[in-house]
Amino acid sequence: MRRAGVQVANGLPVGNPLLRPFMGRIDLRNHRKIVVIDGRTTYCGSQNCADPEFLVKANYALWVDAMMRFEGPIARENQLLFASDWMSRVDEDLEGLFREPHLLAKSDAMPAQVIGTGPTAAIFGHAGNV
Repeated sequence: MRRAGVQVANGLPVGNPLLRPFMGRIDLRNHRKIVVIDGRTTYCGSQNCADPEFLVKANYALWVDAMMRFEGPIARENQLLFASDWMSRVDEDLEGLFREPHLLAKSDAMPAQVIGTGPTAAIFGHAGNV
């Protein structure tokens, strides 16, 4: 991804695996998969980006990756969740994203909520409509 020009960052890096048990659990990581496009469309789910050599192992069950697409105000909620994670790991100010106007939900919109759970320091719950 870096070769393609994508800026990436390590979330909850392991560091020295021999010392890690003294500093916390080695298996904790930010495992969110969030894509936000133009603040209006978001994809989230379990779809992985993996090297073609990453094949299913016979000892493990098969899995099915799912990815959902949402449009509307809920995309901004995912964008804020991503920005908070990103700014906790990278010295980059994304505050401008927080100042952009909110999209209004359509009258027939379905209520939705983004809740960022996991081992990260901040847990957010924002309400919005899809």
